[in-house]
Amino acid sequence: MRQAVPRSGYPAAAETAAFRDAYRAEIVPESYSGWGHFRAIFGGYGAVFLLCLLLLDRVSGWEWAVPPVTFLYANLSEYFGHRFAMHRRVPGLSLIHKRHVKQHHRFFLNEDLAMESPDDFKAVLFPAYLTAFFFIAFSLPAALLLAWLWSDDAALLFLATSLAYYLVYEAAHFICHLPDDSAALRIPGMKRLVTHHRLHHRADLMARANFNFMFPLGDWIFGPRRAGEN
Repeated sequence: MRQAVPRSGYPAAAETAAFRDAYRAEIVPESYSGWGHFRAIFGGYGAVFLLCLLLLDRVSGWEWAVPPVTFLYANLSEYFGHRFAMHRRVPGLSLIHKRHVKQHHRFFLNEDLAMESPDDFKAVLFPAYLTAFFFIAFSLPAALLLAWLWSDDAALLFLATSLAYYLVYEAAHFICHLPDDSAALRIPGMKRLVTHHRLHHRADLMARANFNFMFPLGDWIFGPRRAGEN
């Protein structure tokens, strides 16, 4: 039997506890390794990120504009993807909606965001196959187009920035779902992120507010954004 990580001080509602038990029994296979999933995401995409940096040749001129533009593009993609694809039923994207609303938000209520064991990583980290699909279907074609129309360095900067944005998002989101006594939650700024994310996990707000995570530009521009509540 796997040893559980200490829980947060927030008591889970009875129905949430029952859902967690059912999720672990029915969705998490015996062969699942939470730390293996963690390594696949951060080790695999981290290696691709470093490779992109190593392959850069001579970045110059307007090529330096690629990272900030890519950051803005990634931020707005996160906002609209989260607000609509994850919280609305979009034809062809039902799996994303199911995983996010029917599983992640039922597993974690705002009163208790903490994972209890490595098996619970499955309810937090994006599936490796899903991130690979989005990388191959969206990031890679855009990078190849940049390489064809502009330069290899512009394409590599686009890929590196996209991957960095995703990895920072995934890491910060993972930390938000650690137990309250975790040392990682003492990183400067993390408590603000937890408050921001906890509000999004409120049943009455999850489909209406706080769709960005690390950098709430989309929330500020398009709204609605809720802050300062507990």
